[in-house]
Amino acid sequence: MFIVILILVLFIVYLFLKGRKVPKLGDVTCITGGVKTGKSTLALHLARRKYKSNLLKWRIVCVIKKILRKPLPEKPLFYSNIRLAFDYVPVTERIFMRDERLAYKSVMYVQESSLIADSMDWKSKELNENLKLFNKLYGHETHGGSLFYDTQTMSDNHYSIKRVMNSYLWIHHAVKWIPFVYLCHVREMFFSSDGEMVNIAKDDPEDTLKWIIVPKKIWKYFDCYTYSVFTDHLPIANTLRKYSRKNLKTDYIVNLKRGK
Repeated sequence: MFIVILILVLFIVYLFLKGRKVPKLGDVTCITGGVKTGKSTLALHLARRKYKSNLLKWRIVCVIKKILRKPLPEKPLFYSNIRLAFDYVPVTERIFMRDERLAYKSVMYVQESSLIADSMDWKSKELNENLKLFNKLYGHETHGGSLFYDTQTMSDNHYSIKRVMNSYLWIHHAVKWIPFVYLCHVREMFFSSDGEMVNIAKDDPEDTLKWIIVPKKIWKYFDCYTYSVFTDHLPIANTLRKYSRKNLKTDYIVNLKRGK
């Protein structure tokens, strides 16, 4: 009986290790996926975990520096472009334009990165140059910090982001019903030098998915509907219509160019 239980336990451990994704995080990481697939949940979780690690290392170094009576290093900070329920520094245009620098070893989280600068924002040479240097030199200028982006699709981003993103995580779907944890089913994607995804799936994508466990407590720290503030005050479109089955031809096409 003991042997049977041991075999069963080993088999479960094997399945756990085989199906689990260990994220490969560089200086700049991007999480992509469709609307409400859990991009912000996963990206903020990874960013917060990385920050806690950097903060622990900083505290250890501070203890050693104090014993040796040497100057203390800068305290790493957490930066975010959305409001968070823990201590953070708001991201501003001055940071992206390199008029202000980040504290060393800091972690930055940027939700919906294409809203910062999208693939069409290429006409400003100043914007292009500063964003290129900001992304390419992030690890250097923060002395080993980490930058986390999330966005719906890589192609929507400004080229300065795409050029530093050799690989990224794409969320296919998430499992939300399990108590206390959130399972993100992800796949590592690769971006070619000409800005195209090169690992187009020939088979069912679900056959190559891995999963990442995210504690649901991360939901306490951000509002997953944060941008609804831009439309919450608008009147509700609630005019109901119902036609007979004999009259289901659509005689009107919504055309946003008519007002121009």
